[in-house]
Amino acid sequence: MSHLLRLAGLLFLMATALTLAAAFLAAVYAIGRRNPRLRRTAVLVAVAAVAVHAVLVAAGPLLAPERILAQGNELSFCNFDCHLHLAAHRGRSPDAVVLRFRSDARAVAEHPGRLRVRGYDASGAEHEPLDAIPGTPLAAGDTVEHRIRFAPGVRIERVAASWRDWDRYLVPGPANPLVQQRLSLRLDAPAVDEPVAIERGAPR
Repeated sequence: MSHLLRLAGLLFLMATALTLAAAFLAAVYAIGRRNPRLRRTAVLVAVAAVAVHAVLVAAGPLLAPERILAQGNELSFCNFDCHLHLAAHRGRSPDAVVLRFRSDARAVAEHPGRLRVRGYDASGAEHEPLDAIPGTPLAAGDTVEHRIRFAPGVRIERVAASWRDWDRYLVPGPANPLVQQRLSLRLDAPAVDEPVAIERGAPR
């Protein structure tokens, strides 16, 4: 169901863009033909499309419950499919977190560097990591672990991640970054601190 909602959000964004383009062309045609009725209709259609889209985008973060997933779960990030997955566990030091990015794609590379990761302490305060996620693409079927650190003395209890691309904020539903931030991973595993390691396996 969640994947269908993500897909519906992307399709709705495309439908809104096409509607606005059609309304713009109709308005230009109406101006050229001096047809005020068609011009008004085109403007009303454009305004209605923007209003409906804005309501759906705003409703996502308001309706999505805040959920904290137990250790061992993954966050999934989707375009028209969902092949990029993120898990996390503690590092040896209190301010370190190890992120595990996994791709189950068959051919197309995924891009973990396009994600923004945040950490939350026990009080719920948000913290930005000191390290950036490398922009190196993740090949189909591969897994990579990357250690990030937060400010010294900060103990991260859970992490959340979302797309950092600005246009994602226009997508209604679960693919919207404001909705993605409502879902986080609890860090309650035994302390481990692995170097960056890549496991290559046959794509599924």
